[in-house]
Amino acid sequence: MDLVEINSPDDLESWQLPWQALAASMPQTTFFHTFDWFRIFWKQAADRAHVQALAVRSAVGLVGIIPLVAPRKSAGGAETAVHFPTVPWTSWFSAIGREQAAAFSVAMAHLAEKTRRRRPLDFGPVAGAADANCRLTAALQRAGWQPRRCPQRTLSRVELVGSWDDYQRRWTPMWRDEVRWARRALAALGPVRLDRHCPRPAAQGDGDPRWDLWEDCVALARAAATGRCSAERPLSGQNLPWSRACHAAAARLGMLDVSVLRLGKRPAAFCYGYRSGGAVEIAQIGYDPAVARWGLGRLVASEVIRDSFERGDASLDLGPGDFRFQRELRTSTATRYRVRCGGAGWRHWLGRKFSRGQDV
Repeated sequence: MDLVEINSPDDLESWQLPWQALAASMPQTTFFHTFDWFRIFWKQAADRAHVQALAVRSAVGLVGIIPLVAPRKSAGGAETAVHFPTVPWTSWFSAIGREQAAAFSVAMAHLAEKTRRRRPLDFGPVAGAADANCRLTAALQRAGWQPRRCPQRTLSRVELVGSWDDYQRRWTPMWRDEVRWARRALAALGPVRLDRHCPRPAAQGDGDPRWDLWEDCVALARAAATGRCSAERPLSGQNLPWSRACHAAAARLGMLDVSVLRLGKRPAAFCYGYRSGGAVEIAQIGYDPAVARWGLGRLVASEVIRDSFERGDASLDLGPGDFRFQRELRTSTATRYRVRCGGAGWRHWLGRKFSRGQDV
């Protein structure tokens, strides 16, 4: 096997069709595995990081592609960790293609030779399945690193099995009463309607981004924005350039999933995310603080789940965290991990000594 470094956006363009074929061969993907996402990420991050992709080839064809990001050195000159091109609302990431073990093995050996294992690595979030973790950690071990795996986040999932009525029976009596009360209270103020948009791909004659829904979501997110939590969500002010480009790309690919709960004609709450193969991933939920006392958060999440049952979706990811609405609505949890390797350089060794309070 051999490896090709893709080091410029111009070089990347020639890999679009092979990338798309690899992604289509994977049993499970997200929007963040697409060529379009990586192109957007590269454009946004190019001024502060070295972005590249490692394409692994065999005698019979392309095996896999591993996108990587190496941020510029910190102000103090310390090496920063190489990582995947992810954002805080990415649920999980991996190499592109089915042959993950072979792709990781060649790519990690290349990184070890190129950096002499002096640069730290921080890969995540990776799936919790044992085989998915073993592919990456085994490749790192063979390349001479000493990887450490630790939990990064826990996701709340709703497995859409059976019917909506069956699913509601799983709710606690208190939660069922609260959702019913919220629906009645809002109905007294005006007609309540869920406006959900899940376009088919542009290649099938759709790809409509529905910018009116985008603007509704942004306005509600701005009204509800609070501190650090909002900075880690796609529709906050500093992330809008990313998410606007992602919105258009996801719509074009048929991977957009956006819902606005309306009270009359007024947008009252939203649920924003992406979808792939019947799996829905919610990136952000928000609501109008002016009517927050009516339980809009729990209601919009419940209505989206009900609609997903009607659409025949397979699962819905409520995102990271352990908020009450997630505990009440989820049917299972999934842990995502990060795999970290310390660089072998003296700066990193010295930093670890001081951080542990050890004598040098």
